[in-house]
Amino acid sequence: MPEENALQQQVRRIISDAGGELIGRIRLQKIAFLMTEAGFLHDFSFEYYHYGPYSEALEVAVKQACADKVISEEEKATEWGTPYYIYRPGEKAAPAAEVEEEKYFVTRAKSFPSVVLELAATTLYLYRHEEFYRGDKGNPWLETERRKKFKAREGRLRKAYEAYEALRLLPAQETLPEIAFPF
Repeated sequence: MPEENALQQQVRRIISDAGGELIGRIRLQKIAFLMTEAGFLHDFSFEYYHYGPYSEALEVAVKQACADKVISEEEKATEWGTPYYIYRPGEKAAPAAEVEEEKYFVTRAKSFPSVVLELAATTLYLYRHEEFYRGDKGNPWLETERRKKFKAREGRLRKAYEAYEALRLLPAQETLPEIAFPF
């Protein structure tokens, strides 16, 4: 496991690659997962959680990076009172990554709605880590729809597929797998 400071700098790198601002904890988790699967990050492990792939090490690194002023976290509230968080580089931040493919990947991922990213990341997690599409487990898109019925409606599952395909076709350290959409 890399040292704590290295993990904090990776969090900072994600935010810098996103143009210096990233909104939402779930979005940060999903982008970090997609970056890991695309080979841009290597030090965070993920497991399935209610909101899809989740890394406790990433959450701890974010908290520590805030405490050490490597990044800043600003809490805001939606019009209905739900809190959300805005992340920015902090006072003690390292420079952004010099890998243009990584910056473009993160910028593109950031452009998709958080729910769409969650659905796409969940499908990829099911495919790669729970081995959907192998044997009789079925299609990971259908399993994502089953697990996240409310979030997958109103065309969001198709939008997640389109977002995933857009990311899959970008240059990356490791190619994301093609996952056929069943509809």
